Amino acid sequence: MHETPEDLAELQGLLDRSFANAGSHLLSIFDASRRLDAQQLSETLTGMRLLNLATVTAKGEPRVGPVDGHFHRGRFYFGSSPESFRFKHIRARPAVSAAHAVGEQLAVIVHGTATTIDVMSPDQDAFRAQLMETYGRDPAFTQYLRKKDGQLQGRPEATVSEHLLTGFVACGECGGRLVVWSKSSAKATYRYLVCWRHRSGGDAVCRNNRSVPLEALTNAVIGHFKADVLTTERLAQVVKDLAADADAAPERVAAGRA
Repeated sequence: MHETPEDLAELQGLLDRSFANAGSHLLSIFDASRRLDAQQLSETLTGMRLLNLATVTAKGEPRVGPVDGHFHRGRFYFGSSPESFRFKHIRARPAVSAAHAVGEQLAVIVHGTATTIDVMSPDQDAFRAQLMETYGRDPAFTQYLRKKDGQLQGRPEATVSEHLLTGFVACGECGGRLVVWSKSSAKATYRYLVCWRHRSGGDAVCRNNRSVPLEALTNAVIGHFKADVLTTERLAQVVKDLAADADAAPERVAAGRA
């Protein structure tokens, strides 16, 4: 969850206005007891959320297609190729609608005006960091973030996420990535690792609804490295091996240092 208190206040106002203007048919399906407030909605819409996005052709005909949706600072973001028909529609007619549904448990429907952003802009550092949290070290995404000279945009590749395990752990049920999901209370913010496929598509995609406390798992991994990997004996062996390599090929070591 990346929303500020100001973002949540603005989002809550939007939700309240939308519910106040709802018609009788909608209210017969979604009554007040089934609403999510801004805090709950932001906590729910973490990671990648599949959006069914509708654009309009020059003839006024609707076109619907799935896109990767990312909820950031109270707004949905999505991407596509600049040459796609979807973006051609948006450049000419920016009015869009989108829906995200998880079975019969959750439905989020939005209408608005789409605007293009430069994801490489310094103004989008926070959003780019959120994308890195979701996709981790996925080769296709990493390549997308590279400049023409081959350098990675934003933070260095070795630190693309503030979370140690991002991009390294997978769901045991479906093999999908585990992503960080945040849940806030009045006292603290708690972070968990969850299967992004289950979070975005529900049981129909993956039945693994477990959430693993991020801090506990991270500490367990670090503890394992300290106890079993970074031992005195192993470090001594590493030093011994490096010394042997230097004796065998001193010119290669010298070149490497240069």
